[in-house]
Amino acid sequence: MEDMRKMVDELVFGDRVSRPMDISATRLNNNVVVVGATGAGKTTAYTEANLLSFSECSVVVSMSKRVLADRYAEEYERRGYEVAVVDLAEPSASQWGYDPLAMVRNAEDVSDLAREVVQANAEHEQDPYWSNSAAVLLEALLLASLEMRRVDASLPPASISDAIDLFEELSFRDGRGGVSESTLDHLFEALEMKDPCSEAAAKWRSVKGLAYKTVSCVYSTLSVALSKMFTRSVKDVCASERLFDPSSLGVKKTALFIITSPVNLAAHSFCQLMYGGIFKSLFELAEASPGYAVPVPVHVICDDFAVGAKIASFPGTISVMRSAGVSVSLLIQSRRQLAAMYGEVGASIIWDNCDTAVYIGSTNSDDTAREVASRLDVPISRVLTMPADEVVVIQRGRRPVVCRVFPTLTDERRVRILQGEAPHKNNFAHRQENLSAEGRL
Repeated sequence: MEDMRKMVDELVFGDRVSRPMDISATRLNNNVVVVGATGAGKTTAYTEANLLSFSECSVVVSMSKRVLADRYAEEYERRGYEVAVVDLAEPSASQWGYDPLAMVRNAEDVSDLAREVVQANAEHEQDPYWSNSAAVLLEALLLASLEMRRVDASLPPASISDAIDLFEELSFRDGRGGVSESTLDHLFEALEMKDPCSEAAAKWRSVKGLAYKTVSCVYSTLSVALSKMFTRSVKDVCASERLFDPSSLGVKKTALFIITSPVNLAAHSFCQLMYGGIFKSLFELAEASPGYAVPVPVHVICDDFAVGAKIASFPGTISVMRSAGVSVSLLIQSRRQLAAMYGEVGASIIWDNCDTAVYIGSTNSDDTAREVASRLDVPISRVLTMPADEVVVIQRGRRPVVCRVFPTLTDERRVRILQGEAPHKNNFAHRQENLSAEGRL
């Protein structure tokens, strides 16, 4: 039994309530939705509990406290993992960066990236014309950044920060005949002269040809989208010399810790963009792998999942994760919060593709309480007055279980980690610098 436990990780839901992640044996997917009000302790009771448990699958998790990332980064190194920490809250302390433009393979990928950036923070629109047009403008800038490198090989590799810098140089003015003119016309003309089939120039013409008032609104739409996601700190992460490759998660045991700020929504927005890039890279790896699954299973813990921004096409993404060997835990405050982000239909698709739901403590949401009460066959008042340390675990095809939260704070593995933390404080960052200098990362 001990050998089997080493080969197959478990998902921990509560005190003495867990399940092996062997989907062929359980017939359940490993997607979990974790519901708990603000302050219910989702990070401690669920995220940390599972970080203490994993030893075989690759893991991705976002955290709002650097101390937690450092703590578990060191622990996962001891477990034989390749470890990377991307710090969106304090880029100067980040040993790794992430650039979504570095992940593109073709023009279609560039188009998808531009659309994801623009729509990540977009509210439900009555007329999508403005966001679609803003995405085309960003696509032109991204393509220009790439084509400039093909023209001049002495330039450093293209970064999404380069496209944002181009946008900051951009301004439009009313030209002759009602057609707008801009400060970047010369750049796209030069690219087209070098390559008459320039994709950047083609995208640019579709925007530049708009009337001045129209293009001004398109410019404003893109300005808002970029300002919501790409703060100076996020741009610094994108421009890092060492970029994390998401496909490595599916090839070898890897732990990626993403540090976000609890008050910086831009960091959360960029984190969701990272999640989208990670899923895309892993699905592409699965398509090229025997059995159409990644060689190493990957579990992604999305803390504050419904905060900050949407992951592009996530309702469709979660529907095909199981066969690719990828799974997620989504930490939210209520089902209503999920619907506010993805719409009622999208939220239902996401929820229905999680074979396990974990409810921690009582809730202020009548909808959530009503659903839990229905599954437990108890009065709704019983759910609304649940003790803070009580957990309801609902798994597809099984009777619900009520238990105590996992005792993370007193778990002997966590105690051991804390006991070894003081004398080794900051050692993780120093080791990463040394390994980088030796060329091992």
